[in-house]
Amino acid sequence: MSVGQQLSLKLISCYQAATANRHRLCRFEPTCSTFATEAIDEYGFWKGWGYALRRLSRCRPGGGWGYDPVPLKDERSNGPQLDGPQLDICEPADVCEPANAILAGDAALPPEMELEESSRV
Repeated sequence: MSVGQQLSLKLISCYQAATANRHRLCRFEPTCSTFATEAIDEYGFWKGWGYALRRLSRCRPGGGWGYDPVPLKDERSNGPQLDGPQLDICEPADVCEPANAILAGDAALPPEMELEESSRV
């Protein structure tokens, strides 16, 4: 493990200890600091911090939430999978399945949801 990795992990550990008694406000699971620790440990200093900064940039209103683990290494190319896991946060199924079909283009909007010709841009 490089000096940069060791120093980064120590700093993150200090941050986690300093904020341990605060109310948890993180939008993701695992938390951003745990994600950073896992990414740096798995991918090294530069690539790990790249993943951590990408995650931090999504931690904002409208940026998503839910389970978002560190991407697994792709065994075929010995590199990371750049497309992380898709978050499936839609419940209940009777609402989500029609919505997903509409988004995928496999179904049309119900007539009551269609825009009138005069309101279209």
